[in-house]
Amino acid sequence: MPDHINIRISKSRLWLFTISIALLFVFVGNLRFEGFRDEILAGDARGYYAWLPALFVFDTLDFTPVLELQKQRLDEHYQGHYYHEMGGVLINKFTCGTALLQSPFFLTFRYFSGLLGYPTDGYSVLSQWGISIAALFYGLLGLFFARKLLISFGFDKKTSLAAILIYLFGSNLFFYMFMHPGMSHVYSFSMISVLLYAVRMFFLNGKKKYILLASISIGLVFLIRPFNVLIFLFLPFLAESSGQFLKRLVQVFHPSRLVLLLIPAILLVGIQSWIYYQQIGEFWIWAYQDEGFFLTNPQLSNFLWSYRKGLFLYTPLTLISFLGVLVLLRREPLRALAWSVFLFLIIWMMASWWNWYYGSGFGMRPFVDFYALLMLLLAYLMHAASKTFLRYGLYAVLTIVLLFNLIQTYQYGQKIIHPESMNKAKYWYVFMKTAEEYEDVLGDADDDIFRKLPIEHIDSFKMDFDSMAFPVYKTEPWEIYKRNILPHENDSSNFLCVFDSVSEYNANLIIEDTSILQSKNLKANVQFLYREIDTNACMRAVFVGSATDKNDITIYYKPMRIKDVPNDSTGIWDTAYIEMNFKWGKAKPEELRMYIWNKDKEAFEIDDVRIDFFEVKPEKKRW
Repeated sequence: MPDHINIRISKSRLWLFTISIALLFVFVGNLRFEGFRDEILAGDARGYYAWLPALFVFDTLDFTPVLELQKQRLDEHYQGHYYHEMGGVLINKFTCGTALLQSPFFLTFRYFSGLLGYPTDGYSVLSQWGISIAALFYGLLGLFFARKLLISFGFDKKTSLAAILIYLFGSNLFFYMFMHPGMSHVYSFSMISVLLYAVRMFFLNGKKKYILLASISIGLVFLIRPFNVLIFLFLPFLAESSGQFLKRLVQVFHPSRLVLLLIPAILLVGIQSWIYYQQIGEFWIWAYQDEGFFLTNPQLSNFLWSYRKGLFLYTPLTLISFLGVLVLLRREPLRALAWSVFLFLIIWMMASWWNWYYGSGFGMRPFVDFYALLMLLLAYLMHAASKTFLRYGLYAVLTIVLLFNLIQTYQYGQKIIHPESMNKAKYWYVFMKTAEEYEDVLGDADDDIFRKLPIEHIDSFKMDFDSMAFPVYKTEPWEIYKRNILPHENDSSNFLCVFDSVSEYNANLIIEDTSILQSKNLKANVQFLYREIDTNACMRAVFVGSATDKNDITIYYKPMRIKDVPNDSTGIWDTAYIEMNFKWGKAKPEELRMYIWNKDKEAFEIDDVRIDFFEVKPEKKRW
């Protein structure tokens, strides 16, 4: 009896220690030297979360009031790209699963917000901290079930614990659990871990409770991120043998078990179906509108290796884990084949998404959802390294990878790594750099169309500043302020445009209600010469694209830095290349402005501006 009690106390202390450390990381993840973050929700996280204020604050399934509130909090140019007008209602392209899991924490912290005098609109700092606690809870839940999954495959407790902790600190799961808690990935990781464990245990012992747990978790997996229902294809390979699989398959078709399997999942998926019906009168829609998969043109090399977001480059732990398939190949060739086919399938699908790097985020974020599987592969690899020198060698490599991930996580959090537009030059410029001087120094002038697609040239606009005649010079469609136009020092007939401490805007291209604006897939290539007078002045100056509709409402706004990587050269002419892709959905632009904004009012010069517009031709087959 005393030994049993001591074991229970030891486990309780272990979990208390684990939760305490996790809470510490939540604290640190939201801390900055100037104080705590008051805006924890960012990027797509605002879209996943928006269901909660829409339903519980505004009591509506129309996201218009939520968008207006977000504009008040953030910026008048804020677009909320996850909202689309459909059937006279502003809908959310994201399904409601993430918000459903966040809802208990939202309601609790909203209640305490009112009690303590904070706003109850769902965006108080206290409410947003509730989302950090939610991500912590589901992250720990996912790790708990991932460990139980590993143990069910026969791995000892130490190996299982080591594998999940290495993935927590050695992958971008750490980032999405502690530093960007509003994204869907930690919630998907959690529910996939629960699903894999439930199915595994049902194969092993056939108990009904695991059917119920599997049904609930598969419903939530779909509701959080429908793409992840692909995990269903892997479930048969959790069985020990084909005989065991067939035996349990027969058992599950018993009426009592079939009800447990189908009803919870159908009810959960039905939540989203009911919402769509209430919004626009249809039971299911493709809420992503023009977004989709290009299955015949996957960006496999970019997805795995690119400097922009490559899976293996930013999370090398995944590459090491893939070696676990080789271990399986020696022990269980058929299971190794199944692993290989499934991993290839999800990589192919993810790399086929229209935006193969998935926008802002640290590393290849959609893969976080499937990390429970890679933890299992890592455990196979660790177990196979039985000889002392192999084991210490593997752990040395894993330690390096873990530290590499934590340093890059810090870099991303401090804006040393750019959230979208990394390339080779930028990557090596900031490689392993953590000093304050490297924070927020990289430009973003590369706005790709994500894959090589055919384009058709529409029109070109040029400005060389060589014929300025009035204080404000207008020659359609340009607007130039003459006070900033000066002759070149060596050629009085050749003029250039000067930006300095009193010059904030210039070189305005204004396009109004032309055929250019009718394009649904408009791309602009911008090129001009620049010469910096102040050091790195063009790192802080931006080129802006801004479109408004007939009501003068901003439907597109994007500033992009003129220069990509800092240097100390001044007085030397260089060329700026900027690519800009315009997407305004069903909105109709009446005016497009493109201009240079010298927001810090530093000194530089530009000349020979050329802007080319193209129509991007979509692929014939999008799935």
